[in-house]
Amino acid sequence: MSKELYRALFVTLIMVLSSLAGCIADSDDDTEEIVVGDEYYGTIMTSTYHVEQLVSAIVGDTATVEMMSTTNIPVHDYKPSTIDLERLRGSDVFFYHGLALEPWVDSTLSQEDMPPSYMTHTMPTGEITLDYQTMLVNDLCEQLSEGDKQSNDLLSQEGEASQLEIHLE
Repeated sequence: MSKELYRALFVTLIMVLSSLAGCIADSDDDTEEIVVGDEYYGTIMTSTYHVEQLVSAIVGDTATVEMMSTTNIPVHDYKPSTIDLERLRGSDVFFYHGLALEPWVDSTLSQEDMPPSYMTHTMPTGEITLDYQTMLVNDLCEQLSEGDKQSNDLLSQEGEASQLEIHLE
């Protein structure tokens, strides 16, 4: 074999071995906590993706932020499993959306050994639940009294309704 072939094989071998060296991990590294300076705030559990993103943006690398549901179940239908409850009990603090978005939160937090919990969303007036029906009626009344509207009385004049053409665009 020629020198160039040996050199190519040697360089290839070095590249393969060096790339495999990055795959080798010490088992102690998996349990190592993230520490920035001397401050580490532990594990923060969140109820939804949006709350997780909010909390992560605030705490950065000073805490581990996890979500309760590890599946793609909608937040309204989610019910924590026994494993999820144990993960919650093992966390240092729990942040949830609030405004009755997560129906399971009140019963879950009433159990023993739950971490301190904080609602991240509240109404400006301090309400903790939304009165959707009143909000919709108030918005409808406001739109009817002040909003842009156009009267369409199609059957007000005899004969005109039969000449009406409707175009769907």
